Amino acid sequence: MIDKRSFILLHSVAFVLHATSSVFAWLCNPYPVHARLSFKVDALTYQKATNVSTVGASRDEIIYASKVSPIGLVATNETITALSHLIAIYVLVRVVKNNDYEGKDGYSINYEYMRRWAEYAVTAGLLEVAIIAGQGTREWFLIVYMIVGNVVIQGMGYLMDAAPEFEYKPWFSVFGFLLLSVQIWLIATNAANTTNASENQEVWVRLAVLYGLLYSWFGVNQTCVHYSEWYRKTFNGDMIFVFLSISAKLYLSWSLIAEIRQRFYELGEPLTPKIWFETSLDATVDTWMTIKDFMMWVSLALVVLGYVITAWLKGTKDNQPARGRYKRFH
Repeated sequence: MIDKRSFILLHSVAFVLHATSSVFAWLCNPYPVHARLSFKVDALTYQKATNVSTVGASRDEIIYASKVSPIGLVATNETITALSHLIAIYVLVRVVKNNDYEGKDGYSINYEYMRRWAEYAVTAGLLEVAIIAGQGTREWFLIVYMIVGNVVIQGMGYLMDAAPEFEYKPWFSVFGFLLLSVQIWLIATNAANTTNASENQEVWVRLAVLYGLLYSWFGVNQTCVHYSEWYRKTFNGDMIFVFLSISAKLYLSWSLIAEIRQRFYELGEPLTPKIWFETSLDATVDTWMTIKDFMMWVSLALVVLGYVITAWLKGTKDNQPARGRYKRFH
C-alpha cells in the first residue's frame, strides 16, 4: 500500500544516497589551481583596416565567470538534491496526512510535486551546465539558455500537476519536449565533437545518450500519469520521479567526475588532491572506467526497480481497506 510511510522511506534512501554522493564529490573536487575554465561572451569591434578598403573585426572576450570547476558544480548539485529530500522528509512527517493520498486517482500529491519541480528547476539545469562545462563549453549565452530553458521545462511540469483539467494541457508536454530536445542535441553535439588523447570519446557519447534517455523519461512519466489511466492505476508517478532522479543524477554526476579526473591524469596533469586509488596511470584509468560502467548499470537497474516496487505497492493497496470494511460489517 502506498502511503506517506512509503514516501518517507523512499526519500530517506534518496537523502542518504545523495548526501553520501555529495561528500565524495566534494572530496573529488580539485584545488582551484586546476579550475581554469571560464564562461565568456565574444565582443566584436568592427573597424576599417589601415590603408585597406576592407572592414575587419577584432574579437575580445568578456568573462562572466572564471575558475569554474565542473566537479564543484556536480558536488553543489548533489548537496542541493540531498537537502531537497531532507525537506521532503520533514514535510511528510510534520504536514502530510495519510488521507491526503485518497481521491487522487493516481495524480501527483501537491506536497510532492511542488517540492519536486522547485528542486528540478535548480538541479536539472545545474547538472546540465556541469556536463557542458566538462565538455569544454565556454559560451555564456549557451549556459544561460540551458538554465532558463530548464526552468521553463520544470514550470510546464508544475502547471500540468497544478491544473490537471486545463484544456490546453497537452501543449505543455509538446513545448517541454521541444525545449528538451534542443538541450539533448546540444550535449550530444558536444559529445560527438569531443576528442582528446585518451581516445575516450565513446564515454562522452554514452553519457549524452543516457542523459537524453533519462531526462526524456521524466517527461514520459509525466505524460503517462496525465494521459494513461492504466499507468496511473499500475504505477505511482511520484515514486517513479524519485527513482528517476536518483538514477539520472548519480549516473551523470559520477560519469562526469570519473571522465574529468581520468582525462587529466592521462594527459599528464593529475588533479589534486589525488584520490587514494590514483597511484598510477593504469590504476587510475581502470578504477574510473569501472566506476563509469558500474554507475551505468546501477542507474538502469534503479529505473526498472522503481517500476517493480511501485507496481507491487499498487497491487497491495486494496488489501488493507478490505479488512477494515469486513470488521465494520461484522
